[in-house]
Amino acid sequence: MKRIIMIKVLDKAFGILELLTISSPDAVRPSKIAELLNINNATCSRILKDLNYAGYTEKISREAGYTIGPRAFTFSKQLNYNTDLINAAEHHVEGCARKLKASVILVELKNNQRYILLHNDYNVNSTIRIDKLSYTDLFKTATGVLLLAYGGIEERKNALKKYGLPSEFFFEDISSVKEYYKILDNIKSKGFAYYDKDKINTSIYALPIFKGKEMIAALGATFIGGLALNKNKESLLNKVKDTAKKINETLSPINYIG
Repeated sequence: MKRIIMIKVLDKAFGILELLTISSPDAVRPSKIAELLNINNATCSRILKDLNYAGYTEKISREAGYTIGPRAFTFSKQLNYNTDLINAAEHHVEGCARKLKASVILVELKNNQRYILLHNDYNVNSTIRIDKLSYTDLFKTATGVLLLAYGGIEERKNALKKYGLPSEFFFEDISSVKEYYKILDNIKSKGFAYYDKDKINTSIYALPIFKGKEMIAALGATFIGGLALNKNKESLLNKVKDTAKKINETLSPINYIG
């Protein structure tokens, strides 16, 4: 019982830290934090007080609220996460977004959530904002669906159990679990996920990123305005494909002997 209570407290503490990190450098009032995270006001204030004492948060003023503290900032600067992937992809992701005038992201799947590792957006009409550390929109995004397609049977099952049978975008009009698996199998067989969201005039496209034979991430591109009637559609998609190929080659160089 004590372990369960401790886990719940940690979840709330990490939730507060994530919210303050995303909001940084702006401060957030305790009442707003409690509202956004659905935490009791008294509990939220108590956790903030503990985090503030430890240096993970900093109280700006009673009116302004809290922001991220020096210990959290120092901790983040000392942390190198998935450096092989980030270093291999960063230049290519930025270059692809700039050439296409589109939004391009690099995403990985953890615990049925999308974690966006890199994001560049050069579309002047874009309203895309990365305002969270992770997203639960697996079924609504090309990268999410692609990650599930390559993720294996357990991840497919877990996503289905957590979010229920999907019914939109890639999964429109399906009525059974069998159809859900069939769509994911087809996407994996094709080696990409592509969908035109007619209602919001947007096209989404995703390709797998490999390290050796293991699929470790997804490269995704969002085209505001859509590609359905664009005469350069194939050329634009090929540029994304070429970017994925370059990242794959950087991660898994071929050594020729002889």
